[in-house]
This record gives sequence, structure tokens and C-alpha cells, in this order.
Amino acid sequence: MKIVFVAESEKDLKLIQVLEKYGIEPEVYTISDELKEKGFKLVSHDIIETLEKIISEENPQLVVLHKEKVDPFKLIVSKPEYIKIAEKFSKTNFLFLNDDAEDIRKIGVVLDFKESDNIEDFLKSAYDFSMLFKIEPEYIFSFYEEYYELALLKTHTEDEAKQILNNMREEKIELIKGKLAKALDGKPVILKVLSGDPKKRIPLYLHENNFDIAVLSHSTDGLLHYLENIEISIAIIQ
Repeated sequence: MKIVFVAESEKDLKLIQVLEKYGIEPEVYTISDELKEKGFKLVSHDIIETLEKIISEENPQLVVLHKEKVDPFKLIVSKPEYIKIAEKFSKTNFLFLNDDAEDIRKIGVVLDFKESDNIEDFLKSAYDFSMLFKIEPEYIFSFYEEYYELALLKTHTEDEAKQILNNMREEKIELIKGKLAKALDGKPVILKVLSGDPKKRIPLYLHENNFDIAVLSHSTDGLLHYLENIEISIAIIQ
């Protein structure tokens, strides 16, 4: 797998070392004259121009950059760099490593898609990505019970609504299990089922349970919301 790391300053060097701990040796580019003098490739001082050239000419399978911590209040007026990059290069696989990343021990794969979406390729890609770190990923899904309950209570009794919800939950879980089995040839995987609005529940679960990387797809439902609210390192893959 061809992996490229774009270092913007010397503080990114420690993130390269994090990757090397797991046997991942990226080809390193930079936008800094100081890092060019250390032997890294410089094609432009602009991060967007650099990425455009690398992606068009090198066609890497994964591009790694740092992910700075952002003040939530600043998100109201401007998008951080990593979000702008993810939106602009929507067909590129990225790993945005937190500035303070040290070890990769837990990887969570976010499952938030429309039922009609074909996600088998993503499920396999997420597993293959996790194997770069020799980690069995945890696939995370949240059933938004309240969303359906409000509608059901308009036309059904409380007991009827509860039974329908239980059936819906089981059907969705079985649907996901089927997609996982198809994508991974029946390999046993870890599936975590939560309850509540996935766009709130999943980021909180990732934070509270000390995950190191969240894996998303460019077609994840509400991708921007996840990018803004997940505090850990983020991978976005096809």
C-alpha cells in the first residue's frame, strides 16, 4: 500500500514515528523549507497545491496529515484545515492524526448510512485499514429509537409501538451483520449496538471509551457533523 505523509512543520515528525511503530513507513512530503533540508520532498509551500500534485501524480492509497485540536466556538465561524481538505478531496483516503497521538490501540468504524447504500466495500476497507495497525476494529451502530417512536405513537398504542421498534432494531442489526459477513467472508467481527441519535451517541461513545481512531466513509450520513464532533484521530476511506 502506498502511504504518503504530508508534514507541515517539525511537530508532525513525532506522528511519523507513531506510524513507524506499527511498521508503516510513509513517503514523506512537506510544505516547509526547514523539513525540506531534512530530506523530505517539497513540491509547494501550499498544502492544497501539494495534495493536488501528490494525488494526481502519485495516486496514494492513503494520505496522512495532522489533525489540530479546534476550539468548538471557532467552528461556528470557520472550518479547520482538515475538514476543508476532506471536503475538497472527496475521493481520497485520509488519516488525520491528532497532534498528540502516541499509540493506536482501539479503532472504531462508524456505521451511519442509508439502508439503500452499498457499504460492503467500505466495511472491508475499514477492516484492511485497521489491520495496518494489527487491530481488530469495532464496528459501531446506533439505533435511533426516539426518531421512529414519535411517528409510531401517532398511529399505534404504546405497546404496539414498542413491539414494532424491537422488530425494527433486530432487522437493522441483522442487516448490518449480513453486510459484514458478506464483506469479510464470514469472519467474526466486533459489532457494538448503541441506542440514540447516532450523530450524538457515536462520537460520545468513541470519546468515553478511549478509542484512538474513528473510521468514516466519504458517504457517511452527516459526515460533516462527525468531522466536527469526533475528538479523536479520524480516517476517511472509500
